[in-house]
Formats: sequence, structure tokens, C-alpha cells
Amino acid sequence: MQPEYQRNAPPSSVRESTRDSAKEAVPKRRLGGRSTRVQVAVFNATMELLLTESYDAITIAEIASRSGVHETSIYRRWKTKEVLIIEVLLERAKEMFPIPDTGSVRSDLVQLLQEVIAFLQSPMGEIMAKISTASLHSAAMAPERQHYWSSRFEQFNRIVERARERGEFPPQTDEHLLLKTVIGPLYVQKFLLNQPLDESLPGRIVDLVLSGARSGGKTASGPPGESLDAYPVERCNRLESAWQCDRLSGKRSFLFDT
Repeated sequence: MQPEYQRNAPPSSVRESTRDSAKEAVPKRRLGGRSTRVQVAVFNATMELLLTESYDAITIAEIASRSGVHETSIYRRWKTKEVLIIEVLLERAKEMFPIPDTGSVRSDLVQLLQEVIAFLQSPMGEIMAKISTASLHSAAMAPERQHYWSSRFEQFNRIVERARERGEFPPQTDEHLLLKTVIGPLYVQKFLLNQPLDESLPGRIVDLVLSGARSGGKTASGPPGESLDAYPVERCNRLESAWQCDRLSGKRSFLFDT
């Protein structure tokens, strides 16, 4: 007798191009026991539908038909379509977003933003845009969307925690605000302005955000319109102790990553 995940499987000729496109977006998992094989079949079918169908058009019945897994088995394990879709996206995100650990917060954040850009330009990025739009009109999807982003930021927070441990940030640094400030411009650039995400953006964004983060949100003050570069090193030293200042080529310079 055929295992459940193979029964009623669709012919191999059905939407071969879609399956080929989905290979890059579907999580690569080592086949283990029956439970793992069922999950892989269901996740693959869900990803194929996310790539080709609108959110509202996707049903557990269609996922069951494509995966060869009985519909009641899918409901028993994932309860709702929304829960299943978010679990698929979280699984894939873990592979697409390994948390950088380079020993420097600047390079960690730049690498993270490079990963975000690659994600936004991939089939997964298109899926997330589709899900985000759908969740605005779906009461059932809204909490699952919140769960997705809370889980992702919980992992990203480790970058800031390590930076604090190394003394690169003041203890009071708000990791949630910092990460949203770093990542947000990429979504504005792509989804609001519809402009390209060029390779220089990660470094430019990170450098801009780090200047404020490392000062604990404080900035040097002076008469309106006067350049900060005109201020002496002594005034710079009023900031948080994390700041280090000197003069290079007649300008104030903040030395952190050397």
C-alpha cells in the first residue's frame, strides 16, 4: 500500500515549469521518517501555490491534492491555511537569513541587509509581498503575520546583543528600533518607491544608523546651521563614552570599526 503522502499525487507532467521555479524557494530538507516526508510534500505544494496563485485562491484542499497528503491530516497538523503558510515561510526564512556573526556589528548589519536584498529580489520576496497585502484584508492572517515578523526580529536581535557584549553599543540601545530603522529603508525603496536596491545601500544605511545608535540617540549640539565638523574634540567627548573622536584631515572622526 502506498504511503499517504504519495496517494493521489498529481501526474508529473502537471505544471512542470511551476515546480522548477519552486525548487529555489522550497526549503531543502533531508528526508527522514514519515512525518518529515509528509511535511516536505505539504511545504512543496504550498510553495508552488504561493508562487502561482493569489492568497485567497489557495485552499487546504488544493494543497492536499498537489501534495498527495490527505486533507484531514493537513488540518490535524496545521489547523488553518494561515498557520501552514506562515510555517512554510518561517522555515524558508531560516535558510535565507542565517544570522551573521563576523565579530563587528557594522559588518553583521551590512551582511544582514545584503541578505534582505537577495530575499526581496527572490521568488520568496514576491510571496511575502503578496502575503503582506492579503493580510491587510484578512483577520485570520493578521496574527500569523505578526508571529512571522516577531520570530524574525527575535533572531535578528542577537546581532545587537552581541554588539552590546563587545561594547560596541551603549547598554540602553533599543534593538527593536535599531533593526527596524536599518531594515525599513529597503522596504520603502522597493515597495513604496519602486526603485532598485543597489549594492551600495546596505553600507550607506548602516553607517547612517550606527552614528545615532552608538551615541545612545544623542547628537552634538550647537548654533543652528553650523556644521558639526566645526566643533572641537572636547565637545565630542560630551557624548556617550562609547564615542571616540579625533581629527583627521581637519574633520571630526568617530572611530569604531578599524
